[in-house]
Amino acid sequence: MTSAPKPGAGYAGLVEMRKCRVTKDYIGVYRSAEAGLEADPDLPWSTVCESHSYIVSHSTLANARAAASYPDWCEECSAKMNTKETP
Repeated sequence: MTSAPKPGAGYAGLVEMRKCRVTKDYIGVYRSAEAGLEADPDLPWSTVCESHSYIVSHSTLANARAAASYPDWCEECSAKMNTKETP
């Protein structure tokens, strides 16, 4: 993926897509039900690491967006971030 897809560009439920500044991976924020992601009804928003397929669910859009900016919840991105933060 060379540039982030925009909502409505064939990604069902996509609200926004961000490129992590540290890992350079794309992270998507989705409406879980529209995207076909299984989620607790109390957690209608999902943040997805597009590179590694990790998903975390949230109760609010604000929380989902916050998780997109720092994907330490993705095991592989977390490892990349820890490597890059170490001098």
